Amino acid sequence: MDNPGRNAAVGAAGHKERIESKVDATLNERLTRMGQELSATFSTLIDAMPGGPHRASDLSRKLRVNKDASSRLLRAIRQPDPVAVTYMIPGPDPLRRILTALDKLKVDSAAIQKARTAVQNFEDIIASEAGDRGALDAIISAWLPEAREKRELAAKQTAFRGMTLIKGMSCDLSLNVALLVPSPRKKFYADFVALMGVKGLRRFNDSARLQMASWTCQVEQPLTRRQIDGSPAQSANELRLKDYCSAHGTEFEQHELENTILYTVAPPDVGISAACDIVMAELQQDAMMVVRPDSSQGEGHAFISNEITTPARVSILDVLLPDEIFADVEPTVQVFDAGFRGFVDVNDPLRQFDRYRTNEQVHDCGRGVAGLRLAESSRYVEMLEYACSTVGVAPNSLRAYRVRVEYPIYGSQICMIFPRKPAPAD
Repeated sequence: MDNPGRNAAVGAAGHKERIESKVDATLNERLTRMGQELSATFSTLIDAMPGGPHRASDLSRKLRVNKDASSRLLRAIRQPDPVAVTYMIPGPDPLRRILTALDKLKVDSAAIQKARTAVQNFEDIIASEAGDRGALDAIISAWLPEAREKRELAAKQTAFRGMTLIKGMSCDLSLNVALLVPSPRKKFYADFVALMGVKGLRRFNDSARLQMASWTCQVEQPLTRRQIDGSPAQSANELRLKDYCSAHGTEFEQHELENTILYTVAPPDVGISAACDIVMAELQQDAMMVVRPDSSQGEGHAFISNEITTPARVSILDVLLPDEIFADVEPTVQVFDAGFRGFVDVNDPLRQFDRYRTNEQVHDCGRGVAGLRLAESSRYVEMLEYACSTVGVAPNSLRAYRVRVEYPIYGSQICMIFPRKPAPAD
């Protein structure tokens, strides 16, 4: 049955995107003309200076301006993309100082006047479209992938430092691995082997608590947790992979919240005197439907996610699949803000409002776990081989996929998404 409220919300979102695309196109045209104007006028002036061609140091010395400004100007006017010129060129005030210096050198006064007009137009665009130069650069970076990645990384590094201070802890690596195997009990379902943990955990005060969550589609209560060899786990501590943990005395607390189990740990010594590694592993039986159910249920995609509950330098989400599961399917990745409305089901179209428009990618790492080597953990492949052998799966038979995120946003949910195909006819 259709949900009118949901359909209206999705329709409003689509209408908003169409309006924004028209606005973006108009701004793109203005910035393109602006870049062409700035490039043409300043190229003419630089070429008119005696002693060329000019390096940034030469330009800085002759014009007596900051070397950074002269370097940015030369890089900008050499760009073939006019929008890149607008992004890379110095701001209006540095450009005016350069023009004043060129005027003193008696360079073509008519060309200088054209450049002054171009700079004034540039300043007008900044004021009318963005308010300040930083905001305009953020808008432009959406059209320049390299610029966007650079700005995003710098912003995420700043957020990481801030959340580390606020939360009182951080880790070098936030890890989630999913190994799916066909269920022997339930047709079209997969057993789900999850390895989750942190590497290089550091805590800076006694009140900081590590949290790891495990979500399941299991309806029955209480929730059943199993070690990866299939035996029931009497406590969360039995899920710990002791051979791959440096905090051997760690005691976990377990909290059940509907279909989620939350594991917390905060012993006084863990991560205080030295960084430590904590890894847990569990088996969820019949945890994931791998074909498309009735279309009215809206469950067209399966997904595996890593929730960033500890400030981390790197997030790794690895998925290992046999040929029987999601064959001939290309996974995608989406990153969501899970802080406001909680755990994200990617099949809910309303959660697209919470999506971050990032440039993360799914990397096809080939067949076998050897392609999943990890610089942050020398024994990582060994751990994957152990998990595979425990479950009874040949490590080299699996397809491997990875999403790696540098400085993931705290409170985000990184989802690797697999389209479900209809169940084959009997």
